[in-house]
Amino acid sequence: MALGLAIALLAQVEALPPSLEPAFRLHQLAVTATGEARIKAIRASNAEVARVVQEGKLGTATEYRRAARLLIPLEGDLVPVQMVHELSLVAAAMNDEESSRLLASSWDALRVATGRRQRFGTIRVPKELAGLDRWQPDPAPETLRRIHANPGRERTLRLRRADNRNLVKDRTALGTETDLAALIRRTRERVMRGEAQTSIDMLNAADILGDSTAFEEVSLAHELCLGAIWLGNRDALARAASTYDRALLIASYPQRFGTQRPFGTPEFLDSYGISEAMRRAVIGG
Repeated sequence: MALGLAIALLAQVEALPPSLEPAFRLHQLAVTATGEARIKAIRASNAEVARVVQEGKLGTATEYRRAARLLIPLEGDLVPVQMVHELSLVAAAMNDEESSRLLASSWDALRVATGRRQRFGTIRVPKELAGLDRWQPDPAPETLRRIHANPGRERTLRLRRADNRNLVKDRTALGTETDLAALIRRTRERVMRGEAQTSIDMLNAADILGDSTAFEEVSLAHELCLGAIWLGNRDALARAASTYDRALLIASYPQRFGTQRPFGTPEFLDSYGISEAMRRAVIGG
């Protein structure tokens, strides 16, 4: 339950859309209950949010953000954690700045929930868990952490920066490169040295790293897409969905947005708690 307590997002005071009112009541019950009653209430609350989302009853960025805040992580159930990240991505696609910033914490939560280390340090670790390996930090590149901390300032600072020619060249060679592993390794090294400074740099690097079959390299590609989103590049949205799906598949989870082919078949696509409207908002079509 430590993860749930660390990242649970309580509902805000602003008026709820009618479609989320039943979920809000269940959420409040879950927050105040204890023991088995709490677990039962969390499951009921999360299921109600999933139903509303899946039936396409949300339409605005605020509604998607509010739905994300009603979800409570439960040990052993990855879907609510996934949904927070996905709902935040949809709201970010609708230009919701708050949800865009929350993508770092929802990504950290997802990594921790799958037994990996957080990258942006957004989850406070209880003292009794601080010594455990899964709670040790594995920081994202400094450039990404700096952009997340102050996206408005960083967006302005980077407007006049030239794109990295090496990354442009490497991205152009992606389709013909005979040694893909070497290209991916070189790109990762460039990113970790801080050579990806503009949103175009980040997307060029993400396209290369996203071809990897290693989770951490595809995870880095997803984080670069988040960085490009924070810098205001809307082309990063579809790439964020694609790298997210690929990372899930590599980690042996079904994809959620259906971007990976030939894996886009029922057995490899989990549609629980995600709607076609969400997919269209992020990847288009």
